[in-house]
Amino acid sequence: MDPKDLKNCLKNARDAIGKKDFKEALKQCKLVLTQEKNNYNALVFVGVAAEGLEQTDQALKAYKRAIESIPDKVLAWQGLCGFYEKHQDNSEYCADLVSVYEKLQEFYSSEKDKLLEVQQKLADLHVKVGAVEKAVELYQTLISSAEDTEKTLAYQYELYRLLQKQPQTLQQNEDLLCQTLAKIFESTGPPPAVEGVDEMVRDYLNILMKRGLPVVEACQNLMVRLPSRSYPLEILLISDTEALIAKTKHRNHSLHPASLELELELTVMSLFHFRGTTPKLLGGLVPYFTQVIPMHPRCAFWGEENPVIEAETEKRFELICELSPDSAVVKLVQGLKKVEEKNWLMARTYLSQVVDQNTKLICGLYF
Repeated sequence: MDPKDLKNCLKNARDAIGKKDFKEALKQCKLVLTQEKNNYNALVFVGVAAEGLEQTDQALKAYKRAIESIPDKVLAWQGLCGFYEKHQDNSEYCADLVSVYEKLQEFYSSEKDKLLEVQQKLADLHVKVGAVEKAVELYQTLISSAEDTEKTLAYQYELYRLLQKQPQTLQQNEDLLCQTLAKIFESTGPPPAVEGVDEMVRDYLNILMKRGLPVVEACQNLMVRLPSRSYPLEILLISDTEALIAKTKHRNHSLHPASLELELELTVMSLFHFRGTTPKLLGGLVPYFTQVIPMHPRCAFWGEENPVIEAETEKRFELICELSPDSAVVKLVQGLKKVEEKNWLMARTYLSQVVDQNTKLICGLYF
């Protein structure tokens, strides 16, 4: 068979593949391979046609033979990649697919879009096989390489989800988690609209509080960027009451996520106390709180001269009621208001809902 006939057979094979006539494609390729057993294009076409006929072993052998004949040509690597991607349910192929993705990164080093696509696929594959740390490294590379805000945010979301799966006892992971969340919330792009954004907000603020880092400014920024989220407001309310406690000249203390239910509850109670309401009932709660947290600074100042509560704090409570009307904290506020008004039946209804939702809110049980 002369070179012209070989070329015609390859053309016929390619046309047959385009028409999904895979048997004809294999026939044309075999004519070529009888003359040139390592013809690169014929081997690649055999791989494609055999896949179409679900002859997986033949397809895999054809792609590998093509790569062995010319290892620095991308076409067979792409075919092998597609083959492994279709058979990722076979765990034996996953390790081989990792190697293929790594090789494709070399081919696509000057084609940025293709490179980013392969790197993301490789990161996701690392997660699948349990190599989460390698996936984390790849997403950091993707974030630094992405040129538009939308892609950067998408990679940051994925990195956040990965870091959640990592042991938080590792300081390095917590550092990266905090940095990633800060970048997401400080981005100039559209506000996060992904599933789980409330959890992201909580994780971010809890890390800041755990580390004793400035949290008030972060909450204020989050209220601007995510005005429909109530958690930053809750933290600001706690901060407001911290400032009021400081005015009573009692020992202040740092916010910590582990005691947030009690902190927020005491903030609510303090608000009502500062307004000069239910002093006898509040006084009766002092033993409860002194048992839970000995020498808690909030318990110490009840009964003293009350500082003036800021109007902004009142507004924040009102906004929380709008944003999260069914939360236990809101029910607690509503219940205490009904206690103020001596509407005992409604107070019992609200406070019962508090107890049902969150047994850690002690004063709901008390009232």
